Amino acid sequence: MIRDWGNVLENPGLGLYGAIIVGPLGATYPDPVTGQDASADSGWRVDVHPLSGESYRRFALFFQDEDEVIGTHIMPYTEAVAWTLGINYRTAPLATRVGAEFSPYQVYDSRLHGDPKTPLLEAFAGDPVKIHVLAPYSEQAHVFTVEGHQWPLEPGLKGTDLLDSIQLGGLDALTLVLDGGAGGRHALPGDYVYGDHREAYREGGLWGLFRVYPSEQQGTGLRPFPDR
Repeated sequence: MIRDWGNVLENPGLGLYGAIIVGPLGATYPDPVTGQDASADSGWRVDVHPLSGESYRRFALFFQDEDEVIGTHIMPYTEAVAWTLGINYRTAPLATRVGAEFSPYQVYDSRLHGDPKTPLLEAFAGDPVKIHVLAPYSEQAHVFTVEGHQWPLEPGLKGTDLLDSIQLGGLDALTLVLDGGAGGRHALPGDYVYGDHREAYREGGLWGLFRVYPSEQQGTGLRPFPDR
């Protein structure tokens, strides 16, 4: 993680943060849509093609919040999050997706509301996926999840626990290697909600969609891996 420490109490909250993500030696990094070399770009998503081993989709998500009160000792607890929230500087408040026209169960339906402004993760069913989740500026603990997916607590360690949610605290930098890849072990296509499992933060906008396309689907704009 990279942060500005000139004024650690304010500057990271203004968005002065980033990350260095280390990939396999000799790998290439094409843009997932154009196929052009993206190794010099500062985007949040890229495809990774190692010299040996399977290719994978790589995503980087940055969570920030500034609420100093919610969940503390003050009673009654604050129910709505104050101040700045963001995933990669964007939010998708649920209040803008419910109302007289829509029922609560329709809140994540992109056919009705369009896609949320937060990053849209895209992959074909079965694609290997790594998600880097970082919290460069946070007052509170979060619980990150990708609905319908699991990942090993310690990747590469035989017998390690599989998780479907994980605590994300201030200055955490997590790497999730999805078990079975996009769509889980059964490679099921569809829209999966990712984000904060603490409901006040999800309502405030800390969520997004992981869109898994059928492996044979055309016209998505996403380039399939040449080795799949």
